[in-house]
Amino acid sequence: MSWASWAALAAFAATSVAFLVTINSWRELTQSGGGRRARRLRLRRTGLVIGWWQISCGACIITLGGMWVSAIPVIGMGCLFLFGSHLARRFQIPPWWAPE
Repeated sequence: MSWASWAALAAFAATSVAFLVTINSWRELTQSGGGRRARRLRLRRTGLVIGWWQISCGACIITLGGMWVSAIPVIGMGCLFLFGSHLARRFQIPPWWAPE
């Protein structure tokens, strides 16, 4: 395995752990009944985690011998989550994946 494969696997492992932490924080937020601002902040952070996780999945597909055409939708969706999170933060609106 090349260094790119190891880097992609490390990114996938790190973002998977972040994804699990995000899921646990959502459970805590729903149990505590956080306010609207806390919910929007959590949604934006969730979008960042999902976006980076999908991009790392696409990198794993490419580096582990899959066809690059298979990685385009995964990486594209990750970029949509990152861009949606950026727009939600910039314009102080709910993200596209969780409208209010």
